[in-house]
Amino acid sequence: MDKYQFCERLVLPVYNLRYQSKRYRIAASNIFEVKEQSEENPYTGMNHEKWLESAEYLLNGVFKYVQRIEDPLIFPKQKGKSYPKIFKGRKKIAYVEGLCRSLFIAIPVLNEKPDLILNGIPVAEYYQKQLTSLVNSSSATFVPDRKVEFPSQPLVEFGCLAISFFLSKDILWNPLTQEIKDKLALKMLSYGEGPYVDNNWKYFGVFILSFLKSEGYQVDEDRLELLLTKILDDYSGDGWYLDDSYDYYSMWGYQLYAAIWSKYYGEKYYSEVAERLKNNFKEMLSFYPYLFAQDGKMLMWGRSITYRFGAVAPLLFSSWSGSIEVNYGWLRRISSGALLKFLGNATFLRHGIPTLGFYGPFEPCIQGYSCRASSFWLGKAYLGLTESRNNLFWGQRENNGPWEHYDKHKSYSYFSNASKIAVTHYAGIGETEIRTCTPRKINSVAVYMRNENYNRLSYHTSFPWQSDTKQGTVAMNYLIKESNKVWEPLRQYEFISYEEGMLRRRVKLDTYADTVFDLVDIPLSNGTLRVDRITVAHEKQIRFGHYALPEKSGSIRNVMVQTNYGTGKSLDNGKFQLLAVPVSGWKDIYIVPAKNIHPEAKKSAVLNLSSTVQNEVILISLLLFKKSGEEWKKEEYNVIEKLEIEMSEIKIKLRDNRRLNWKW
Repeated sequence: MDKYQFCERLVLPVYNLRYQSKRYRIAASNIFEVKEQSEENPYTGMNHEKWLESAEYLLNGVFKYVQRIEDPLIFPKQKGKSYPKIFKGRKKIAYVEGLCRSLFIAIPVLNEKPDLILNGIPVAEYYQKQLTSLVNSSSATFVPDRKVEFPSQPLVEFGCLAISFFLSKDILWNPLTQEIKDKLALKMLSYGEGPYVDNNWKYFGVFILSFLKSEGYQVDEDRLELLLTKILDDYSGDGWYLDDSYDYYSMWGYQLYAAIWSKYYGEKYYSEVAERLKNNFKEMLSFYPYLFAQDGKMLMWGRSITYRFGAVAPLLFSSWSGSIEVNYGWLRRISSGALLKFLGNATFLRHGIPTLGFYGPFEPCIQGYSCRASSFWLGKAYLGLTESRNNLFWGQRENNGPWEHYDKHKSYSYFSNASKIAVTHYAGIGETEIRTCTPRKINSVAVYMRNENYNRLSYHTSFPWQSDTKQGTVAMNYLIKESNKVWEPLRQYEFISYEEGMLRRRVKLDTYADTVFDLVDIPLSNGTLRVDRITVAHEKQIRFGHYALPEKSGSIRNVMVQTNYGTGKSLDNGKFQLLAVPVSGWKDIYIVPAKNIHPEAKKSAVLNLSSTVQNEVILISLLLFKKSGEEWKKEEYNVIEKLEIEMSEIKIKLRDNRRLNWKW
């Protein structure tokens, strides 16, 4: 904690006191709910009208902060690393984020209700007024022309604004005077033709240049073509673009932007580029939907997770693919399910607007580049509502896709060779788990690329990640240390091989360069069998954690479970049970209670295993999960029929008749 964070902790409660008034509060009973299902939407009840209702529900919270049409969107500061700091600048760009990102929620509503009034404010007129303020030097939201020679946040927000102009031109752009249009165009171009981060940010320049060119302004067309070429070069396959890593930015960034840009500009002026983008989009529809749970729950995985259900944004444009082979009813079931998991959670909103976090506020998953308004990037999920109501996405009955055909006693695995992401569906509980590899060397400065956002051994739709502690509490990862030094987690996962669900990876550590982990994940019907070899030059302490369980209703219960391989321990929070069994190589297993490090509850618990490593050791662990309500059965944990362990080779026969063997 730096001095600014310390001072902020003291001052923030007073600073936000004004937001405690009744009009800013959202009671738990005021969550967004769908009372009735329908014939076409038997699982969620979410048709096109309900989606629009949910957008207006969020927009209502935004306009609680607007008393006059001149008021900028100023939202309460959330404690922690997000900007703006109370004692530092950047307030103006936070206002601009609120303006441009809330537009993504407003656009589809305004397209249907151009005369919408919220909190006594004509919404369309409000946004038009705020757009003029961007070029008014006496305004609180005035943004000066670019003067710096490095990428800056206005590029993102003006790129966002260009998207909004494409999607709602009659409401946002056409009513502006020619003078305002010209001033705004020059300002947007100063950023759109300037420096950019070499990731999804390239698209912000593309949208600025494309929209303004379509309006007759002179732009740098060579630069536009260069950006498009670079975007195409970022594509790896199976629907994945390489941003800073493989994560949701491929989807709420590259794939969403590809659909919008192609439909509104590219297909007319750059048809070959648009066709390649469409082919990449089609490939996305063949793999990406498998990352969601049966009911649409999404994974807590990757940076900017506070954008939440923005992850479904490209699915609402799926009809752009033109494919009759796509299961649009499944895509809609996923999209609506993901949306409702958040809008139906009482912790999602605070002061009437989305928190920075996952389900509710959660500081460990936040990056310093976010402000309170950043969460409105989730509004990308609503942009697909600008499409015709008669498109294929809305035309099929909701269904559960492949889940409808699974054997409930099995798991099913899928693999993207392009991104090296392994997906497992656990049919018995309807949940999804992924395991990832690291596509490039992580810069030590990029803290958010090195922490729990990316460094878990696996990510699960029902067990969002718990933060590690300096004291050595860990969930779904290893920690290792030497004597009195600090604990270091695994971070850089090198892909070795994938075969029949079994993923092999290798990790070399930063602090302890003499240490190598050879990891093997073997999915079972109800969890994972881990077989890992650790090689060290000097003696190390090692810890490993199962998933963490939040305290739901009452204390988390624990029991000991006797297995063929020794004593395991189980946790039960009334919703799920977790069982960890130290099969071989471990010295101890214990329960670690925790506070304020889990995204779903103040109190949580995790099962940790520990040992001491010298030279070389093979550690085998059984990590199982199931719903609460029944005791563990022998057939659930006695899964190994035969095990032959050598340092150079492993042979396993499982009771499901699988025979696995490999050499290190």
